[in-house]
Amino acid sequence: MYRGTVLHSYSRNRDVGSFSCYAWPADVCRDLLAGKNEYLDGAPSPSASTEPIFHARAIRPEMLRFALTLGRNYLRDCILRRRPASQLE
Repeated sequence: MYRGTVLHSYSRNRDVGSFSCYAWPADVCRDLLAGKNEYLDGAPSPSASTEPIFHARAIRPEMLRFALTLGRNYLRDCILRRRPASQLE
């Protein structure tokens, strides 16, 4: 059962993505128990050998950028509110 995503709700999109794929492993298990396993020996998808391999993004530059943004926002908040940093906690 496939349900399309919606543009206005992140949580609904996340749920649709998570809960829409629960039936596939159950179908595979039912097929295996029934002896219908011919598709396991089939050829892989032709795009599997031609698609580029994506690597995980480097986390250090992202974390450094996040820390700098967080620090900038903290200092901006201290300056704009003209309160000492100890009172912002």
